[in-house]
Order: sequence, then structure tokens, then C-alpha cells
Amino acid sequence: GNNNLIIVVPNNDYGEILNEEIIFFQKLLKKQILTINYPSRDCLPFDSVSPSEANQSERLKALYSLFSKEKKIIITTPLGLIEKVPSKKILEDHQIDIHANSPLSIQDLTNILEDYSFTSKTIVETPGDYSAKGAIIDVYATLPKPIRIEFDELKIKNIRLFDTESQISLNEISGFKLYPAKEIFFTDINFKNLENYFSDREIGKRDKFQYLEALESKFY
Repeated sequence: GNNNLIIVVPNNDYGEILNEEIIFFQKLLKKQILTINYPSRDCLPFDSVSPSEANQSERLKALYSLFSKEKKIIITTPLGLIEKVPSKKILEDHQIDIHANSPLSIQDLTNILEDYSFTSKTIVETPGDYSAKGAIIDVYATLPKPIRIEFDELKIKNIRLFDTESQISLNEISGFKLYPAKEIFFTDINFKNLENYFSDREIGKRDKFQYLEALESKFY
């Protein structure tokens, strides 16, 4: 009923190419339809290697874009259609609007970033990184470029984009929406589910894949 178009492509590489081509021709034709590229995880199910930070960031950016009520073109893969994702309620409950002059301290934002599964680094270079130095927090969230947030005591003074290679600040922005860095993040409900799960099971006797599948269900 909402006239959204879903395009299923063979793999993530095809999805990236098609997404770029659609955006290019929309600019050429001066048409604007929200295009969402939702890749499948770039690792095998129950693999010992987790999806890359960039892959998880792209997936979460796509999931949050689905909240928009405007007409959309959604690009995904067969795996992308069947993989489990956080519930709509969990996603809705874990997004924060951050603006200049917001009453937020460095410690407040650091706590949020930790809860949202961002990783503390000396220098921010890839999606999911953050770095706190003095009165400044750098964070690589869902925007094309990372963000530099300068604080003035208990409020945000200004927000700028910056370049990862030179680490030089770029243009100032009024604000942005902060989402979790990873699809799995530790909410109070998740911790309670895990506590209940581990309390009455002998994990060593379970088959590896049965265990991982059951464990995954505690987060979605």
C-alpha cells in the first residue's frame, strides 16, 4: 500500500553497485526517492568472525532509515531478507538526537557510546570508533564522515564533521541522530535473558550450533 520497491540482488557487491547507479540517475533526472541499501552480514552464520564494523554500521543505518514514511527503494540480498534483526521497539528505544547546546556532559555521552557498543580508540578511523580527549569526543556514527563534538562544561558547544586521514575538522553541523554501532548491544532485558538462560543449562553438553542459535534469540 505504500508503493515501496524492494530489489533483491545476488550479493552485497551487486547491492552497492546498484545503489550507486540509482542515486546517480536520480540526480541526473532530478528525482529524489529514498534509496536504502541493506546488505547481508559479511560473514557466515555462526562464524567465529563477527561482521565488520562497516557492515554492521551500514545495516543499522538501513534499518533506521526504514522508519521514514516516504517512498523507498530497498536493495537487499536473499540472506538479508531472512537474517534476524533487533525488533522495531528495541531500535526505536535506542536512538538519540544530539544537537549543539544539548544539556549533555562528556561522561553522559561516553556512557551512551559504551551502551551502544562503540569502541574506545586513540584515533577514530572506522565506523563504531569513538575517542574522548579533554573537552572533545570524536565518534564515527552513521554519517558519511565522523563527528567531532566539543563540550562546554555540561552542554555541547558545537558539532563538526572531520576527516579521518588528516583528523582536521570540517564544516559545522547543527546535530545528528546517534544509533548503536552494532546490531547486538546489551540492554537490561538482554542481560536478564542471558542470566535466565545460563542459570539452568550446562552449556558444555550442548551442540555448538544449537547453543549459538539459542543464544542469538536472546538478543532479538
